Amino acid sequence: MHFWVVKPKARLPVYMTTARPDLAKEMGFVEAKIACPYGPSAGDEGSVLGRCMLTTAEHEYTRYGFRRLIQDKAVDILQPDVTWMGGITEARRITAMASAYDILVIPHGSSVYSYQLQYAFTNSPVAELIN
Repeated sequence: MHFWVVKPKARLPVYMTTARPDLAKEMGFVEAKIACPYGPSAGDEGSVLGRCMLTTAEHEYTRYGFRRLIQDKAVDILQPDVTWMGGITEARRITAMASAYDILVIPHGSSVYSYQLQYAFTNSPVAELIN
């Protein structure tokens, strides 16, 4: 019989969602995330494809919607909100599904409800703080 031992992360880096990424760096966050002022209606002029990583899904509530995003490889980073989607069990299923497709998962507004998930999965490398 073989047992696989996975060493947990020693620390969980945190980035900040803010309009001032310069201040986030000064405060010691590893990165900052800013809102994109453009959407699909902006056409090619507003396209950010190839220039940044796309993240979404804080307003998706079931694994079925996440499955579509994952299978279509529609995003680079999934951001489920653990408190809105049914808790850690559903979040664990989604994170495992995303892992099979090498898609990162950074729970939206990381909190005590998602830290254990982030420590347990290698495709959840950092936490988010919303300012």
